[in-house]
Amino acid sequence: MTKPQSKRHSIILTPAQVEALEAMLREERAKNPNSKKPTLHGIARNMVNIGLRAAQQQHTMKGSAE
Repeated sequence: MTKPQSKRHSIILTPAQVEALEAMLREERAKNPNSKKPTLHGIARNMVNIGLRAAQQQHTMKGSAE
């Protein structure tokens, strides 16, 4: 049995978003020097998940208002 391959997703960021992510990465590394190192990929995924949750909540609220 072969292991299913994970889907790869690409996110295109603006230069300002890259700058913000890099600043967040530096802050996270400074806060937790001995813990698992955060990565730009991990931070970006968290931001996408937060955005998706917010959009979903907005959609749910909009649907219940109708």
